[in-house]
Amino acid sequence: MDFQDPLQFWEILSAAMNENPPPEDQAKALLPMFEPLGLKLGTTWDRSRVNPIVLNSMKIAAVNIGAMLSQLPQGRSVNGWQIPSPALGNFGTDYLLRAVVARVGLTANTPREAIYYMSGKDSEGNWLTGAHRYTVTFTKTPPVIAPGFWSLTMYDSENNYTVPNPIDRYSLGSDNKEMKFNRDGSLTIYVQKDSPGPDHEANWLPALPGNFYLILRSYAPGEAMVRSLTDQTAYAPPTVALVK
Repeated sequence: MDFQDPLQFWEILSAAMNENPPPEDQAKALLPMFEPLGLKLGTTWDRSRVNPIVLNSMKIAAVNIGAMLSQLPQGRSVNGWQIPSPALGNFGTDYLLRAVVARVGLTANTPREAIYYMSGKDSEGNWLTGAHRYTVTFTKTPPVIAPGFWSLTMYDSENNYTVPNPIDRYSLGSDNKEMKFNRDGSLTIYVQKDSPGPDHEANWLPALPGNFYLILRSYAPGEAMVRSLTDQTAYAPPTVALVK
């Protein structure tokens, strides 16, 4: 979304919708609204044919839309995590949700295939940052249907990429058999910039110095995980606890 020429966004949109036209009912309902922008099926968008005032507004929109969509909250919040809409991956006419997903992840699986929780704030409501230390303690790990798996992954808030670190560890989850469980059967993951020490290093998810966010994924999620999208009592992710 970071174009040197913001109007290239509209050229790509024109090419994409002509190569992969929307369903006929959606084309009839929505595309007439795009005609003042010079966007039509069967024709290539030509900026020289658009009213200069409209063209300037299209440029401003293309500059700002990426950052705006990456910050919009979706779904509801539980323990500081954004719980996605059940319409994820099967959007229907929820065009805003479709646009947000296209911005941050290109596309998404349906909840029966995978579920994604996202958190950028700690237990006190502050943005996650490598300047602090955190723990994520699962009294019950996310339920999955074998051979499915769950994982907790960290991303840089500035560019949405995974975070380079000295041990090349970008996520922790059910595939990491070396992780150590607590005596009561719970599992604590240490999220911080520096090593938590030899005893906890197998459970360490290294952080970058600046701001970051976490995504908790469950592939082939168990029934409780699927129901959590509409029923908080089915399964709730643990808070990202600030270590003081």
